[in-house]
Amino acid sequence: MTDIEVIVEEVTLAGVPALIRRPSQMAAGTAPVLLWHGIGPPGDAKTLMDTFPLDDLKTVKVYLDLPMFGARLPSAGKPELRRRIAEDYPGSIFGPVIIKALQELPSVLDIIAKRWPSMRREVSLFGFGDGGLAALLAVFENFTSIQAVVTLNAPPSLYEAATALERIMELTFHWTEGTRTLAGWADVAGRVEELDLLPTLPALLILHGEKEERFGKRVATNLENVLRPIYHRRGHDPSLVVNILKGIPYHVSPRYNDSPMILKVGDPALFQDVIADWFRPYVEAERV
Repeated sequence: MTDIEVIVEEVTLAGVPALIRRPSQMAAGTAPVLLWHGIGPPGDAKTLMDTFPLDDLKTVKVYLDLPMFGARLPSAGKPELRRRIAEDYPGSIFGPVIIKALQELPSVLDIIAKRWPSMRREVSLFGFGDGGLAALLAVFENFTSIQAVVTLNAPPSLYEAATALERIMELTFHWTEGTRTLAGWADVAGRVEELDLLPTLPALLILHGEKEERFGKRVATNLENVLRPIYHRRGHDPSLVVNILKGIPYHVSPRYNDSPMILKVGDPALFQDVIADWFRPYVEAERV
């Protein structure tokens, strides 16, 4: 690990609660990394930062609270959040959370650019779980400044995420015309041809736990099979990598809300270097 002094700030960026973690000394010409948590541990910006401090990356890391999570919990707190998930995860949680997070992204990037004018106007994204799907969808929404993306245990679609919750929570969601349309939008495989319309393809690292119990590691290999032809056709084969993390389950945060996790968890320290090494060529000032 690095011995460089680290500064952590609690801020609000265009109405979005966030934690900024950065080295005290930064060279000009770096680019930021924005990180989204999921709906479960790590399920807020603070827990995500504690789990993945990424201090070996000599740039600004911005940990964002998703809408309705962390500092933006509903007034009734986590019980209300759990109720909404159980009653209508596709329409009451995924839709408003992920769509709003993507709508907020340009304003967040503008504020970061104004605060650090010497930084490049490029960005890299990390997302865990649903936050990982949000990061993938950000690429499809034509945020062409995205240089690199890392996802961890991310579902490839809203349908996959909802089906997993139905199985885990032993319930059945009612799909409406609106949520079916939403599911068509939030489906990487169904929109894959849109990637060819982008002027550049982001460097994409798909991390998935070998013992991930919600979707299974098959979703990562299936996603690679869908994306590989486009990356190959564009001459970017090395920019798409799938890494199955040995022994890692779905939840990776060792602590949550200052209490030991009951769920079995992995040790993110085992693969933080993998994440940092993927981002480094795109975010640090030494980039050639």
